[in-house]
Amino acid sequence: MAAVLGLFLWSWPPSTALFARILERWYSFAPYPAGQADAIVILSASVYPSDTSEPEVLPGCGTFLRCRYAACVSASAKILIVPNENSPTPDKG
Repeated sequence: MAAVLGLFLWSWPPSTALFARILERWYSFAPYPAGQADAIVILSASVYPSDTSEPEVLPGCGTFLRCRYAACVSASAKILIVPNENSPTPDKG
């Protein structure tokens, strides 16, 4: 009986919001960081491997959503994106 009650409390939305609030109370609710970021790092979630119909590896849904969010953050924070030395530039071709 205690296990069923515990499972109910664990899955009931008001109690899960309370449990999450206890863990998250130390963090701010700001949608974006207050300071200027030096870089945006996007960790890949999933990809679709290449095959005969599509020669390139395509990002999965999770990777696409992360990239879209990073693009929104980059646009709103006006972060300068600097290419690394190995990437092609107009000067190097």
